[in-house]
Amino acid sequence: RLHMKSRTIILFSFFALTACSGSIDSSVEKLNPDNYAVQMSTPEAPKILPAVIQQSIVIYLIAETGLRAESSIVASPISTQSVIDALTNRLDSKMLISGLRSSLTARADLIKSIEIVESTTIIDLDSNIDQIPGDEQLLMFGQIVLSILANTNSTSVMFTTLGNPLIVPNANGKLIDGNAVRSDYIDLLTK
Repeated sequence: RLHMKSRTIILFSFFALTACSGSIDSSVEKLNPDNYAVQMSTPEAPKILPAVIQQSIVIYLIAETGLRAESSIVASPISTQSVIDALTNRLDSKMLISGLRSSLTARADLIKSIEIVESTTIIDLDSNIDQIPGDEQLLMFGQIVLSILANTNSTSVMFTTLGNPLIVPNANGKLIDGNAVRSDYIDLLTK
């Protein structure tokens, strides 16, 4: 009787399998990717960007008729150009609300070149520097000198126009004999 049951199960399974199957075609159809909305692609490797290290520097901004020290963030390493960029870039809203401004923000093209010779930064200015009012010039020279000397290894700043030395005023309006140094503009600092 067990033998009969096994035979019945085998026969039933055979009929069930053959009834569900159709003819099998051995040819394979190649899929055309243009027929599908979704395109498969291999993922690109993530791009690794170099880390940008930022540092805080001190820049001197105009506050009414004097200068005030404020911090600014620049990419490391700090350079004379990054200090000048911090003075020419648009100030953040907190600084603007506080009434601070930079004389260079609207005059970024005033600085034609920057050169470092030993411990002196030489800044060549556009020849239309004389079109800026005297008080504004004084504040501009002060903010450039104080900002550069506070953040770089330079110990003095020389201003030129078209490569020729430019004699600039100190904080009291007296002409500086030689390169400008921190003590020439210290009186501009507000409390």
